[in-house]
Amino acid sequence: MNPINNLVSFAEEPVKFVVTLPKEATVQESSDLTLTVELSRPRPAVWSKDGKPITEDNTHYTITSVDSQHTLIIHEVVIDDQAKYTIDVTGKKASTNVIVTGELQSLKHFTFLYLHTQGTSSSSKLGGQLYKPSTIH
Repeated sequence: MNPINNLVSFAEEPVKFVVTLPKEATVQESSDLTLTVELSRPRPAVWSKDGKPITEDNTHYTITSVDSQHTLIIHEVVIDDQAKYTIDVTGKKASTNVIVTGELQSLKHFTFLYLHTQGTSSSSKLGGQLYKPSTIH
C-alpha cells in the first residue's frame, strides 16, 4: 500500500461562537460594562461601535483576547456609549445593543414627554445646560 494514496484531506471547521453576546445589554451610567464572547477555537477579532472599529485606549476601552475568549470592557459608561457593539471574527459577527440608563437618560425622556404633552412644535427651541450632580459646586 502506498502511503501517499492514504492521505486524507481535512477541511478546517468554521469558527463558531460558543458563548455569544446578548441581543441587548443595559448598563447604569458611570458603571463598567463587560462584553465577552468565546469561540470554538482561537481566532483574531475586531470590536466595533456602530460600525467603526474600537481602538483600545486603556482608559475608556480595554480589549483582551485570551485563547478563544475575547472581551471588551467599557469603563465608566456615559450616554454616548449607547450604541450597537459588534465583534467580527473572520467574517462571523455577533452584536449587542447597549442601553445606558441613568439621570441624564431619564431627563431626556422627561423633556420629550413634557414637550409632547405641551403641544410644542418642532420649530421651538429648548435652551439650558445639563450638569452631572458631581460637577455642581
